[in-house]
Amino acid sequence: MVKIFSANWIITGTQPPVQHAAVVIKNGKIFDIAPRKEIAGKYTNPVHDLGNAIIFPAFVNAHTHLELTHLRQKVNLIDGFIPWMRETGRAQASSSDEDILAGIRQGIEELHKSGTIGIGDITSRGFSGNEIQNSNLYARVFHEVQGFRNFKVPYLIREINDRLNQYEDTDRVTNHLAPHSPFLVGRKLFQEIERRESLMSLHLATLEEELEFFRYGTGPIKQLLLANEMFDYKWQIPGTSPVKYFFENYYYAQSNILVHMVHVTENDMDLMAESHVDIHVCICPRSHETLGIGVAPAEQYKKRGFNLCMGTDNVVASGDFDMRKEMQTAFDTYNLAPVDIFEMATKNGAIALGLEDQLGTIQKGHCGHLLTMRNPFAVDKNPYEVLLESTEPIYWLEEVPSETFESL
Repeated sequence: MVKIFSANWIITGTQPPVQHAAVVIKNGKIFDIAPRKEIAGKYTNPVHDLGNAIIFPAFVNAHTHLELTHLRQKVNLIDGFIPWMRETGRAQASSSDEDILAGIRQGIEELHKSGTIGIGDITSRGFSGNEIQNSNLYARVFHEVQGFRNFKVPYLIREINDRLNQYEDTDRVTNHLAPHSPFLVGRKLFQEIERRESLMSLHLATLEEELEFFRYGTGPIKQLLLANEMFDYKWQIPGTSPVKYFFENYYYAQSNILVHMVHVTENDMDLMAESHVDIHVCICPRSHETLGIGVAPAEQYKKRGFNLCMGTDNVVASGDFDMRKEMQTAFDTYNLAPVDIFEMATKNGAIALGLEDQLGTIQKGHCGHLLTMRNPFAVDKNPYEVLLESTEPIYWLEEVPSETFESL
């Protein structure tokens, strides 16, 4: 089945936005894109003209926690990150499977309604894998593990193998083993993950407390490990930053999504740049603001050439899975251009997840599930600015109400 859509602006993600162009979608894939007159001359199918509107790639949300969706507005956000993490853990442990699954399904529906096509989802109990597979999402499902005590790793690996064997990878959804963070994962478990995975996602340099723990071996993180009987008394205090600890121990994979990355120095960035592996920095500005963990140095990441992407994190902290809200918060928070913000929410996320051959840009052979939005401003206004400033609803291209079309 062939459908053709045109609009005043099309953002392809591979070149500057183009005006008066049309995109041809055949059997769910992008088949052609060219000036509207050229397309109209090549195909007998009607061209559905959206007028003063923008057609653009669907969003890629590089960091989600679908399993926490049912806890929205049920966990205290006031007392700081570590108390929040404890309370969230307790609430999750007491949740029924039915509640968790219902929340995941609601989250997937919200992702679709807000224009997201691809996600990097963190699951600690494995519930989201099958639900994502049954949706239209493209995803990397990161099965998160914790284990700071080295002697427990053989038992953890058996559990991990049993869990991952339940899932079958497809072209659209793949499953990966992922460490939570360097302060909750010890040396042997990191080594097991590094041997198995070419793609890794982990939380890193999120908290000021991490600096104290890795430099001096003290503080709230050590107390957290002790309280949960997770601390390894044979662990040697590295006396360095979390980022340096991670890279100097060669805990990384070939491609690494480093999430949050708030408390990072220029020296840390030097080490990242010298690592000779792919580094993707995923920031979650609404979550950072709500949890009071600080502001990530996004401008420096951009200047250094790291692939900077974006995620909504968990909805307990962010409120929802709406990437446009995340983009607007990012624009208000960081000294980045509208085009930079847009790329973080689309093609950069696709690159981080290894989905750039299918998502993030409008080009032949890519996924044809695209977004559109009416432009309430002048026809020549920068479309990236329109996306950030407008409150107009967005639609999936195939779901635009037919009365808005003007057939040429």
